[in-house]
Amino acid sequence: MIGIDINMTQTFANGDFSISDISGIETDFNPINLGLDDGDPVPSLGDFGQSTPGFQPTYIANGINGQPTIRFDGTDDWMEADSLAGVFDGDDPSFTVVMVADLNDFTGDNTYWMAASSSAVNPFSRLLFSNGLDAIQDQRRDDSGSLGNANGSGEPASVPMIITTRHAGTAVKTYFDGVIEIDAAQDVGTLTLDFFTLGAFRNVSIIQEASIDVARFAVYNRALSDAELNQIGQSLSVTYNTNWTNI
Repeated sequence: MIGIDINMTQTFANGDFSISDISGIETDFNPINLGLDDGDPVPSLGDFGQSTPGFQPTYIANGINGQPTIRFDGTDDWMEADSLAGVFDGDDPSFTVVMVADLNDFTGDNTYWMAASSSAVNPFSRLLFSNGLDAIQDQRRDDSGSLGNANGSGEPASVPMIITTRHAGTAVKTYFDGVIEIDAAQDVGTLTLDFFTLGAFRNVSIIQEASIDVARFAVYNRALSDAELNQIGQSLSVTYNTNWTNI
């Protein structure tokens, strides 16, 4: 552990660490150097796209800590990256999602990200704010309709945060700036998924959107270690001025 801490300190001092340096990364949604003006619609970013102009989110030039963000309006904005669906597919997969975001609305259900099926109401895997629970919730519903809920402990603060979700088989943990929010077991059957959305619940139809500003969104195809999450969190907290606490 001492060696890891020294390496992390040296990495930050050298300024050469990127969250893409962590193995298993599938996507890094990052609006820096996107080349848009403040208020412009965003038709694509990395693996994500939205071809319908009315559904495109908005580029915010001076967003979280002066860094650009992508604003999903909570009404009809969302982006799709079908290539990510396989990360969340199957029976009790392991994956990690890291998001730097400002959650703007706690008056309804807000789905932040979701992997689902384009041909059926079931299955899906998603992270949302549940108005009924007044808390963050991680849900997986399998092909047969069995639902597994992993629930948070309370309403998150309406401030920019690093939100990390880690699935290691049936073990689910979600952290807000390194502080545990969800710590639960989630055991359902097989999920057959073929698309992935950011900013909305979508399967055979769009059911709900999220009001959220996203500065960074990364997906890894494995369960990252605490040390790796701390390395990512420490780095992102410098860029976006959040209050990361080591796990």
